[in-house]
Amino acid sequence: MKNITSKDNEKIKYVVKLSLNKKFRESEKKFVVEGFKAIYDAYCFGLNLNDIFLHPSIINKFDFINENKITIVEDNILKKISTTDSYSKCIAVFDMLDYTFDDLKTKNTLILLENIKDPGNLGTIIRSANAFGIDGIILYGDTIDIYNPKVIRSSVGNFLKIPILKTKDIEVIKRVFKTHTFYATKVDTDIDLKKVKFEDKKVIMFGSEAEGLSQELFDIAHKFFTIKMQNKVESLNLSVAASIVFYSL
Repeated sequence: MKNITSKDNEKIKYVVKLSLNKKFRESEKKFVVEGFKAIYDAYCFGLNLNDIFLHPSIINKFDFINENKITIVEDNILKKISTTDSYSKCIAVFDMLDYTFDDLKTKNTLILLENIKDPGNLGTIIRSANAFGIDGIILYGDTIDIYNPKVIRSSVGNFLKIPILKTKDIEVIKRVFKTHTFYATKVDTDIDLKKVKFEDKKVIMFGSEAEGLSQELFDIAHKFFTIKMQNKVESLNLSVAASIVFYSL
């Protein structure tokens, strides 16, 4: 086991940069996990653990981890590398998941999320998608990445349990999923979700709450549907709307 006492240590700066900088995470292919359960789930899932930073009071909880991976730090260091106000006493760095579009193209039920910026929404959608049997998720456009610490927390570990891939290339979507039927959610169709008979192989697309789906995604949609609501309600939160669709499947 190692000890770090300075907040200016290069390894501590590295962890902070991973947490705060999406491009750095992507270039390093590593991400940060906070809290015992989240770390334990990622470790048991089989992700490669690079480092773990522990408060001395909880070392015994991590007897399943090789001592060479452990760095002992005090509260001031944990506050520095944590992304929450109520900082965790255990923070770890793991390698990212390694999925490709080949892992998704044979799946039956997929969702595509475009330009989702709210980490809480994305994490909740991932959680609901796993709960209701969605086979995979495509993040399109400028959607926030799944390794954002807030997404990881709000997904409650479910980002590990479902293949998730990201692209900004519409041609990749059209080529890889050419045998799927694309469905688009729309506010003004006559087709109620309750009456839709979904094809076996399908991609259901959702846009952001602020902007909805882009025209280029509407252009590749084969079918459209609406979640019918009382006139008193203007719209639903995206994660709520998505969960309703997932349950209906």
